[in-house]
Amino acid sequence: MSSSPASTRNAGAVRDRLRTGFVLLSVVLIGLAVPIRGSEGQPRPTPAPSEALIVRMAPSPEMSIRAQTVNAEVLYNALNRWTWSSTRRLACGFDVLLRENNRAFYLTTSPYNPARRAECWDQIVDFVLRGTIDEQEFIVARSKAAEFIASLVNPHLRDLYGASQAARRLAFLLIYKPGSPLHEIYSIDETDYAKLTFGQFNQWLEESRRDGRLTIDPAPRQLDIFDLAGITTNPASDLPPSARVPAGTFSFDGERFGVAALVLLKVPIGHNLRQFPIWNRFSCNLSESVPSDRVGAPASIASIHCSSYSISDADAWFSLALRKDEDAEYGEFCRDVDSFLHDPDLLTVIRDLAREPYVFLSPRCEEAR
Repeated sequence: MSSSPASTRNAGAVRDRLRTGFVLLSVVLIGLAVPIRGSEGQPRPTPAPSEALIVRMAPSPEMSIRAQTVNAEVLYNALNRWTWSSTRRLACGFDVLLRENNRAFYLTTSPYNPARRAECWDQIVDFVLRGTIDEQEFIVARSKAAEFIASLVNPHLRDLYGASQAARRLAFLLIYKPGSPLHEIYSIDETDYAKLTFGQFNQWLEESRRDGRLTIDPAPRQLDIFDLAGITTNPASDLPPSARVPAGTFSFDGERFGVAALVLLKVPIGHNLRQFPIWNRFSCNLSESVPSDRVGAPASIASIHCSSYSISDADAWFSLALRKDEDAEYGEFCRDVDSFLHDPDLLTVIRDLAREPYVFLSPRCEEAR
């Protein structure tokens, strides 16, 4: 049987595609086999794709921590948008995290080819230290930052994790004294971003670069990856300590988030709370709350959300956010919160780690008494 001209053309096209694909695959495989070489011709280190490169932001002596935090959040959003702005950057699989109280970018990239991975890191570091952010990019990044802070300050009431987080922010404003670094950070809201102009942001970024406040903190395995000539490298710098008021009982407006009571325990940084029975009993650090009947809490407490929270190198907290049962009277609920504070598992954490709890109650508790 003879082949038609069309089928012959199709077969030829398939052979051409296969041949082209084979050549491209060969080029990729050859590239995978080529090690990165340093200036001495020796193979350069090949960190794992998940190993983060850290870019730190030192504080400016002329600017408040509040203003620096707002600028850093906008830069973070601009950096994220930059990683998505071309196919080549998308292929790097960049992941950018803002950590250490908005004072450090943790940058990771996914290619397993060492040469490609180093090239990706070179690109993103060059953008952080020298890249241009125009006014339109600034406006979009500022809008994203404002949306994020709004989700923290005013979460959806059905978002139990977000409600617990928002209630905790309110409590921190009462715990940390005004003027302290963490009080400044937790008092940031959408208006801070609305007031930030492109000129102010650009001036902060230019001065941070010029004065060496944006710096690379490479791991030992990364030192030979980059040409660090003319680039300042610095270790981490601790956030100045934030003064706190003594532990006790406070009134707060957590009910606008559905949290009628909040228990906060100041715990040592880095301590493993998972060793305590309360961790599994209350399903800590999961998104859902646990019903009170499942954990033996009084019926007037509808549910409890348990979480631990570390403020980088500054403070660490263990929190229990309590929702009131809709049918319960405030007098009953508030008495039951007092009773809950004597829960044996909670008392163990207080005794071993916290000494005394910070307790936040709805103003209705004071009225009920």
